[in-house]
Amino acid sequence: MTSKDSSKIIISVGIIVFLVLITWTAMGWPLGFSNEYFWIFIFVSFIEAVIVIIVNEIIKGRLKKKKKDNKKLQKINNILLIIVFILGALIILTISGSIYMFKEINQYSKSYPEGVMTYKLKDYDKELIIPSYSIISGEYWDELIVFKSPKNVSQLEREINDILNSEKFSVYETEDGNVYYNEEDDYTIVGYEVNKHLFMNTFNLVYCDGLCN
Repeated sequence: MTSKDSSKIIISVGIIVFLVLITWTAMGWPLGFSNEYFWIFIFVSFIEAVIVIIVNEIIKGRLKKKKKDNKKLQKINNILLIIVFILGALIILTISGSIYMFKEINQYSKSYPEGVMTYKLKDYDKELIIPSYSIISGEYWDELIVFKSPKNVSQLEREINDILNSEKFSVYETEDGNVYYNEEDDYTIVGYEVNKHLFMNTFNLVYCDGLCN
């Protein structure tokens, strides 16, 4: 490998790193394998790297061929410039589209009105009070239940807190934190967690039959 080839590789790597950093910044620095934004960032970065490599190979292949005259060389260079421009525009459109989609999703999740609904547990004759527009995702180990919701994470946290601190529940302090007992349906919420996702956020409720304190 010549020093010229090494320089081209360094330049290509530099362009890829530059594009990836721009994408990462534009998407809000997503991290974590459980973050959908992170996997979209990986996909977009992969496309950017492939595009840079393809353009580099096209240019390299064209320049290796012997040209009969300057007019032909100029024509090829013009075509390559057009290809680079189109690919660059595609990258910009992809990033812009992703940013627009994320903003729309975030705005859409804030449009749902506050309110509550009930969910009847499978194995108990009890009804959990939960935020409205919630969709059951699954019940696990007879003590954990997961719901999906289009509502914003901060709104879900606020609504769940309002529910647990309403007159429907009695609050008991324990060594592991507060638990919330619903005397009417005789169940206790011993913990909850709200998780942010790309399209539908989720919240988990850990409960037990009767008063558990």
